[in-house]
Amino acid sequence: MKQNRFHLAGAVPWRKTEDGLEILLITARDRPLDDDNFWWIVPQGGVEPGQTSQEAAIAETWEEGGVRGMASEEPIAHYEYDIGAGRCKVDIYEIEVDVVEDDWPESHERRRVWLSPEDALDTISGETLKSILEEFLRRMGV
Repeated sequence: MKQNRFHLAGAVPWRKTEDGLEILLITARDRPLDDDNFWWIVPQGGVEPGQTSQEAAIAETWEEGGVRGMASEEPIAHYEYDIGAGRCKVDIYEIEVDVVEDDWPESHERRRVWLSPEDALDTISGETLKSILEEFLRRMGV
C-alpha cells in the first residue's frame, strides 16, 4: 500500500531589537493544552502546487504570524513525521522579520509572542522544533 506524502514548509521568524535577538512563536490552532496553556510552534503549512517551499514558508509566516521579511535561500532544517493520512516532509527556513502587522489572516485563531532565545527554547513545544531552534541559535552565535 502506497503511503501519501505531504510537503510542508515553515520558518523560524526572528528580529534584532535593542534588547537583542527575539524569536516569534505562534500557537497551534488545533492543539490548545488548556485555557491558559498552548502548544507553541513556528509557522508552517502545506506547499501548494507551483509554489516553492521557500514561498510557502514566507506565506505561512504571514498568514499565521502576521510578519514579513527576508527568508534564507535554503532550508535551515528538514524533518519528517507521520500523520494518519501519510508522511509529512517539512522544510524550515529562517526569516529575518522587518514588518509586523497588528491584523493578519489568522489573528483571530492564533496567539503570537516575541521571546528571547532562552525563553523561546523554554516555551517551544515538541523536541524536534526545540532541536531546530537550538541549532538555529548556535548558528546565530547565541
